[in-house]
Amino acid sequence: MAAPHRALTIALLVLPLLVSGVACTDKTESPETDRPGDSLPQHPLHTDHSSFFQTPFRDGPSVTRACLECHPNAAAEIMATAHWNWQGEEVMVPGHATPLRIGKRNLINNFCIGIQSNWPACTRCHIGYGWQDADFDFSDPSRVDCLVCHDSSGSYLKQEDGAGVPDASVDLLRVARSVAMPMRQNCGSCHFQGGGGNAVKHGDMDETLLFPSARIDVHMGRHDMQCIDCHRTEQHRIRGRSMSVSVDKQNRVRCDDCHAPRPHADTRLNLHTDRVACQACHIPYMAVDTGTKLNWDWSQAGQDLDITDEHQYLKIKGRFTWAKKVPPEYYWYNETSRRYIAGDRIDPAVPTPITAPLGERNDPSAQIWPFKVHRGRQPYDVTYQYFLIPNVHGDQGFWSAFDWPAALRVGAELSGLAFSGLYDFAPTEMYIPLSHMVTGADQALQCRDCHGARGRLDWQALGYPDAPLYRKVAQHEPVYLFDAAGEPVSTSGKPLSVTASCGLCHELEDPDFIDSHGYHSSVQDALLPPQRRQLMLDGPRLPAAPGEQMNCFLCHLARADHAARQTAIAADMPDWSVTATLLGTGLVELTAEGFRWNEERIGDEGEAQLELGPVREAGCGACHGKVHDGSGPLLVTLDGSTLWTTEKTGQVFSPQRISLSGMNLAGKDALDMAWDVHAERLVSCGDCHYSKGRPQRLAGRATAADVEPTQGIRRRCESCHSLAGTHDWLPEPERHFKAVACESCHVPHLAMAAQQAIDDTVVQLDGSGLVSYRGTVGEVREPGTAYLRGYRPLLRVGTTARGDRQVLPYNLVSRWYWSDAESDTPVASELLRRAWLDGKRYAAEVVQALDSNGDGQLDSRELRLQSAASINRIKKRLRDAGVAEPTLRAELRAYHIHHNVRHGEQVQRDCTLCHPEQPDQLQTFDLAPYVPGAVMPVLARGSTAIVLDGELLTAPDGSLKFAPQRGVAESFQMLDITQRSQP
Repeated sequence: MAAPHRALTIALLVLPLLVSGVACTDKTESPETDRPGDSLPQHPLHTDHSSFFQTPFRDGPSVTRACLECHPNAAAEIMATAHWNWQGEEVMVPGHATPLRIGKRNLINNFCIGIQSNWPACTRCHIGYGWQDADFDFSDPSRVDCLVCHDSSGSYLKQEDGAGVPDASVDLLRVARSVAMPMRQNCGSCHFQGGGGNAVKHGDMDETLLFPSARIDVHMGRHDMQCIDCHRTEQHRIRGRSMSVSVDKQNRVRCDDCHAPRPHADTRLNLHTDRVACQACHIPYMAVDTGTKLNWDWSQAGQDLDITDEHQYLKIKGRFTWAKKVPPEYYWYNETSRRYIAGDRIDPAVPTPITAPLGERNDPSAQIWPFKVHRGRQPYDVTYQYFLIPNVHGDQGFWSAFDWPAALRVGAELSGLAFSGLYDFAPTEMYIPLSHMVTGADQALQCRDCHGARGRLDWQALGYPDAPLYRKVAQHEPVYLFDAAGEPVSTSGKPLSVTASCGLCHELEDPDFIDSHGYHSSVQDALLPPQRRQLMLDGPRLPAAPGEQMNCFLCHLARADHAARQTAIAADMPDWSVTATLLGTGLVELTAEGFRWNEERIGDEGEAQLELGPVREAGCGACHGKVHDGSGPLLVTLDGSTLWTTEKTGQVFSPQRISLSGMNLAGKDALDMAWDVHAERLVSCGDCHYSKGRPQRLAGRATAADVEPTQGIRRRCESCHSLAGTHDWLPEPERHFKAVACESCHVPHLAMAAQQAIDDTVVQLDGSGLVSYRGTVGEVREPGTAYLRGYRPLLRVGTTARGDRQVLPYNLVSRWYWSDAESDTPVASELLRRAWLDGKRYAAEVVQALDSNGDGQLDSRELRLQSAASINRIKKRLRDAGVAEPTLRAELRAYHIHHNVRHGEQVQRDCTLCHPEQPDQLQTFDLAPYVPGAVMPVLARGSTAIVLDGELLTAPDGSLKFAPQRGVAESFQMLDITQRSQP
């Protein structure tokens, strides 16, 4: 296969290179400044006609004759256009040896098929009066309908099946006095009704464009543009071509009539514009709010089917398929096309393209365009092998008589086609390029919509061996599922053993294998909170800890059942935890008697097919936090236990625009950036968090060998991004690069809520403590009602994974808990529940101590240990439960933030955050809404890497805050001086 066009190759190669120099400077404007408003036409002021014309008009032609008194050339200009003639100039049609004049007058489609013999119905949308048959006089200027384009009263209406004459209800004098420049409703009165009704024919034009929001069409909704702003007109010649009646590229309307050829601030996007049409990204869906017809089967017309839904069946027309908000289909298009001409021979066994775009991958003038493809079945002559035009209109037409032979005979006579009397129905396709219902940048397609695992493009059909940027993974060979004794599990019925199964091919104990797969081996359980330790049991650690199993499937199985594995461990069935991970694959099921292997899916020797591959983002997210593929609206439910990283920091890894999420976010409409630019740019978790030697795809360009990350250490930003020649707006950039981590500026704000304080001194009825969240109003457990403001991370000096001091973004989470005497180990949850609860209710003496409003219940405001009496009451009950010396403790943990990276204009550029000009510019950071037992938290073990040079303050409302003593820049400078002064 020939090499692709160079421009597309470059675009596809650079797409995943993330945010380099272009995104890291303040020069976010494209080299070719995009100022589309400057190119819009200036329409002349239209003369007010409200005082014109003194007597009523008898009919449409009498109005036209009055118009021609002042506009003597108007009719002649109209009569020279395709709008009037329904035919263009001679053109070479692919597949035909001589030029042809084609248009609605002599072409067929796969909607209502053709106008011959059906004039009164079809010509209702003609810009003339009285085209009732083949003898219409196209040279009569009085037949021109001025009002259909110039009415501004909104009352003008053409008669149903009336060959274009005004409806009897129309006050022609009122309409004539209202004439003005054509508006959307004028054009839409015909073009929105193509194919027989609103939204039928065009997937990008319907009545929602009359008064659209920016969500429907950014040009018309946000900027109130009219059709004639793009379809510019001179001497009544309207610019623009429809592929349904044109085959050449003359007189086209193009985006770069107004927009710069390279309109984006991001170079990667501009590299796409040579081979990808603007419409491909900016029309992500067709028929946004109103369904459009996708299939029309004429072969079932005339039958008395028991279907009452007119969107599924009409006796006069047949069966239909409609759809709303569906992705287009994508094809190469060089703005020329094929066209079926009446009389062309067909192969009835395959779909005949009534219209089809021309162009291919190796055609340098072709671009990938979005299309609506309307598929149909329509009548053809079995003997002559061409499509027929039926007569459907009139008393004897098919819509009245339901007689196919008669309808086809009349239609054939008037269209000049011979009819053998033998007919059948053959499939057709009609390709309609989309150019309306354009979205702004906030709703345009993102990288993953085309290049990710759920990409919508059929790359092989477009001429590529595989999807560009697709990391092809060979299908895993069948896996042999053995138990610990090496017997097939389908025979023994025992739990699966990874050592026996995966160990058949992989040297699990080989040092090199452990070195390249032991990413989690460095995890220290003692530093993990109890709920996190559970994730490591029979988990991803290699080699496994004594008495545990390793579980390869957690990371390498496409849809590993993490919840079932956790349930098996909690149910004291650890031997079955690995097996439980396979629930949902069809290989094993959980019955009332326990786990049962599916012998029909497993071979006699234990072989089975599993969808295994490299580490997937969803696999990481199951343990670490919210990972989302960007398809449906994002919803995040925080419950205090799952989604660990998201809980602690608010980090969400998703390519979706924040404004498209399903949550209530402050300033949501303005949040038109992705949750994380790396997720948007096809970077996966394993690209930055990787075992030794992987991945080659993103080998660092600017990283010295001595700082190249090794096994178990996160890849740093410098591994992919070169800082050379960037940040030219920044004073002393080299000094800043050394002192400030990239995340400090590129993660300026978290849109999601995050934990602020955990009060484990109290117990809710479900046994959990109280968790408060920063950045939210309302209950985060109910994402449909919570109002999320998000928060700005705390910038302080900390220690990086390499041991360097840098300014880093953090979230601080404070926690209060009970321990026994001097131990810093929290009291066991069972003992704490015993101290607070009697069964499923609060103990009576606990209610007595805390029930401030006397209603016999404890709400979240009362569930606080802030008085000496309440503290002593719980201490006593803890002693009774077996705690020798109950002691209130409080700790503070700092969580470093790496994700939710932004770029371009969203990057932090407020210098005063690090360099405050006045002391009052030092911003405090909320730590807790109250202070249990008045115990101040101290930095917990493992959080000492952060430098909290400030003080903890209790505000008048009882809340706790961290107040920095100095700006972060001054803090860094002082630490730097101290370090350099040490021997």
